[in-house]
Amino acid sequence: MSSKIHKDLLHFPAASQDRQIDAMMHELMDLSPDAIFFKDGDGRWLWVNGAGVQLFGLEGISYYGLSDQELAHLLGPDSCFTRHHMQSCSGTDEKAWQAGAPWRGEECVLVNGELTRHFDVIKTPLFGPDGARRGLLGIRRDISEQMQAYSKIHYLANYDSLTGLPNRTLFQEQFAQVLATAKAQEQLLAMLFLDLDRFKDINEAHGHGFGDTLLQSVTKRIKGCIRASDMLARLGGDEFALIQVNPSHVDDAERLAQRLIQAFSRPFNIHGHEIHSTVSIGITRYPFDGQDVQQLLQNADIAMYRAKREGRNQSRIYTADMSTQTQARVALEKNLRRALAKREFLLHYQPQVDLQTGQIVGMEALLRWQRPGFGIVPPAEFIPVAEESGLIIPIGEWVLREACTQNKLWQDAGLPSLRMAVNISARQFGLNGRFMTEMVDQVLKESGLMPEYLELELTESLVMANPEQTAHILHRLKDRGISISVDDFGTGYSSLSYLKRFPIDKLKIDRSFVRDITHDDADAAIVNAVISLGHSLNLQVIAEGVETTEQLEYLRQEGCDGIQGYLFSRPMPAIALTQMLRKVRPFEINSSK
Repeated sequence: MSSKIHKDLLHFPAASQDRQIDAMMHELMDLSPDAIFFKDGDGRWLWVNGAGVQLFGLEGISYYGLSDQELAHLLGPDSCFTRHHMQSCSGTDEKAWQAGAPWRGEECVLVNGELTRHFDVIKTPLFGPDGARRGLLGIRRDISEQMQAYSKIHYLANYDSLTGLPNRTLFQEQFAQVLATAKAQEQLLAMLFLDLDRFKDINEAHGHGFGDTLLQSVTKRIKGCIRASDMLARLGGDEFALIQVNPSHVDDAERLAQRLIQAFSRPFNIHGHEIHSTVSIGITRYPFDGQDVQQLLQNADIAMYRAKREGRNQSRIYTADMSTQTQARVALEKNLRRALAKREFLLHYQPQVDLQTGQIVGMEALLRWQRPGFGIVPPAEFIPVAEESGLIIPIGEWVLREACTQNKLWQDAGLPSLRMAVNISARQFGLNGRFMTEMVDQVLKESGLMPEYLELELTESLVMANPEQTAHILHRLKDRGISISVDDFGTGYSSLSYLKRFPIDKLKIDRSFVRDITHDDADAAIVNAVISLGHSLNLQVIAEGVETTEQLEYLRQEGCDGIQGYLFSRPMPAIALTQMLRKVRPFEINSSK
């Protein structure tokens, strides 16, 4: 094999210094980390520098004068000079000669049949004075590390590292592509927006590492329900999106949603724990529910939240009226934020009466919204939005502070010392025990109210949402001397074990059972059972929604401890209740009011 570079090929000068210059050029090119090679005008190999010899596996190989195909045959199938790669190389050689100018591009080759390597390649054609092609200078620069870094950056930018699914960015790009295809070919397209139910509770109870493992298991379960052509992505948190490409029927998306819900009915085994995690699904379809990616995504999100508001663990198909309702909800949330800032909220108070003495023994603070231009807005119209948006947390803290401050004002004015009942929302209670107890401590300190004159009302569903955390918080509050009552008793969980586990002082019978107590045997039986159960556990029992003397008499005969309702008093502002407390006489239990 000759390593001499022909001077007529490189147009070296013809002077006596030719050999010296030839040697210098040879040495310089051999020192280059890039692979440098020369071919003649017929594409036959003339010379390769040291880096090229090592790269192409040419040690001890006589390559001089061989074509690409002959060299590939000589080196064998395991070499990077495979027949396919040599054909590619010959093709780019020809492009450079035909263009009469340098050609630049990327090539990918296999070294030892395993490692894929990437090269930046420049091929410069060489021509003689007569214009005939005389040869080709080629340079290959290994850019494998740069390409690997680029691939890693591209992966991190487009894929979720936890589940390996496309992230929101890549999903929107893919969605745009399949949507364009659906438009061009007049195909159906469906998108399912999935959100795990109460995933936040799982994270808080078991830790984020546990939640991450659950998300990986969720991903596998979803994949088991879909076709290879369907596109699944994790949009963030516990939100997943699924594109059903070209479904055969308009109802296929709903059937897929039902399969997913059924799949989630089986518990997940995470680190030895059985976890029950349900899913709420919103469905939107092209061309019926939107014409672009953002509109379809937004509508699917709206449908998913409708599924959550209506009970979770179900799917909803988007309809136009959902957008109208969502816009109204967004507007209401905006007005609620303004109401909190401008102090448009106020409290009304409803007395609670002891059935044995007829005396007022407490009161419940009830939130009202004095909305400009609308008058008093009942809580049923804005509390759900406050809960969903998280505004219930600052609103609830305001309610607690206002109620405690007012109660202390009544006591300082020489009025009877009564217990003030304040409702606590699930969002307030679900933060953490330290926040809840510290917030209550701070309010009591600022208002000066003694803890024994505060009663916190919780619903059954709130109490049982996270039993361990609930027990911890309730015991801390109870240790301070605060009373605990369960509101709307009988409408939530059927399990009664929490009555002995938690430090509860009072059960409040829901008004739905009291309403028909005198002519509905089932309601009467429930009320009797609650009274008996409460007394057997040394708990007080108070009935809500008492509006008639017949209801009053029935409850008195059954031994109910107290009542609250329109029969005695409607909820009223602080000024009106102040006047009542100054002149009220014991309620006449045994006669009509």
